[in-house]
Amino acid sequence: MSNLDDAIKWLKNATPGEVKEAYERLRAPSCEECAALRAALEVERRGRDEAMERIETFVYANKSLHAELETLRTTTYCAYCGDKFPLDDDAASAVGVHIATCPKHPMRISERERDAALARVAKLEEALRKIENGEYDNAHDPKCAAKIACAALKEG
Repeated sequence: MSNLDDAIKWLKNATPGEVKEAYERLRAPSCEECAALRAALEVERRGRDEAMERIETFVYANKSLHAELETLRTTTYCAYCGDKFPLDDDAASAVGVHIATCPKHPMRISERERDAALARVAKLEEALRKIENGEYDNAHDPKCAAKIACAALKEG
């Protein structure tokens, strides 16, 4: 086993403080083995720095995930618009009130369709009242009455 192998073995088992001290001692000499040790120390230092950066990244990600998990444990949300509500005694009523007004809830589509149908019915009722009151010529003819009713729907 060479001195270089012994040095590398020592380096792998050394504490960060011992590595730093050895690095400082070896900076001055210019022998081949010293240069190899300096290079090995530099590689080790870079590896440790990269590992510390990765650890810091994981710690930050872990904290973020814990915060997100706590939010999920303490809130509920609208599946259609994403509004959040605290999970407390009033959560059910708050969600119920929200569902009644949420613009993205599928019930709004049904309500718009209902309102459009009611508006059409109102137009037809108005046309039928006019036909019944004799406000149209030839309204006694069923075909003309149907045309008048269809025209009333198209006007709106």
